[in-house]
Amino acid sequence: MGIMSFAEVMDESIEILKKHFKTIVLFKLAYGVVYMMAAVVLSIAGVLIISLFSGFSSGSNFPNIVVMVILGVFFLSIITSLALSSNIGVIKIAGQRYTDEEIYTAEALKYSFRSILRVFGIVIITIILLIPAAIVFGGLLYFLYKNYKYIFFVNMSFDLNGIFPLILLVILFLVGTMVFTAYTTWLGFSLHAVAIENKGVIESVERSFYLVKNNFWRLFKYGIIIFLSISAIQFSISSLFGIILSLFYLVLKLLNMQQDVMAYVTLAATYIRWPLNLISWLLTSPIGTIMTTLIYFNQRFIKEGFDVEIMISKLERERENNKSREVIV
Repeated sequence: MGIMSFAEVMDESIEILKKHFKTIVLFKLAYGVVYMMAAVVLSIAGVLIISLFSGFSSGSNFPNIVVMVILGVFFLSIITSLALSSNIGVIKIAGQRYTDEEIYTAEALKYSFRSILRVFGIVIITIILLIPAAIVFGGLLYFLYKNYKYIFFVNMSFDLNGIFPLILLVILFLVGTMVFTAYTTWLGFSLHAVAIENKGVIESVERSFYLVKNNFWRLFKYGIIIFLSISAIQFSISSLFGIILSLFYLVLKLLNMQQDVMAYVTLAATYIRWPLNLISWLLTSPIGTIMTTLIYFNQRFIKEGFDVEIMISKLERERENNKSREVIV
């Protein structure tokens, strides 16, 4: 136990996933079912409420559009909060390495459901903090649309006149991605503060800023590497399935199979892709959360000497256990 390098974090994340694989998979499946049902209900309710509001509205359109946008953001925030709350359970499972708790599927579900309101508060704060960046990028997109829309929507041509706005659009996308990654870096430990330290909404955000302070660029780099690593794993699984399917299809062509058989094989491959995507999701989605959880503890080790506190607590428990054995003897 102690401060780890990023390579050690990645290795330890795989070990934690293997050790608690059954618990994590059962938790993700159970929470996923509840989330899908809740997301469908909320989506339908949101569409109905926004439709009813637009139907009964009168007068100027601008205030009505603003209210409908606010309602849409509200429902999307709830759905996002439900999705992010699943990370609470994974954080608790991964944190067992340092907290000496025993977290099984039922406990992980309980912690996730209990944290939904606090996660919703963090999502709202994130949206508020994102407003200035959204205004800037929205203005730049509107500028590109207003000045160069004839290239993309009228002529549909990508000649020399269209290269410049296309380059600007790509640069804007890359910069926007970096800015969003910067936001998630500053706020990335908020969920961990909720799950591990049982903090409130404001305290969790402040806690995340404290842990990131003076280490922003290193953690920013870690976030990009984690994203690229997970994307590479998902791409590898998808590519492997594509290669196997292509080889199988080639064998059928060489054997001169009938067209009906080929059609059935294609249909079967389409249905097989669903469970494959599910397996890929179960394998890859917890990895990022486990990595960030270990990085969270790493930051506490660096800034607070939390690893020393854990070691002292273990030594004290061992001493108390030894005293209890001596009394019994």
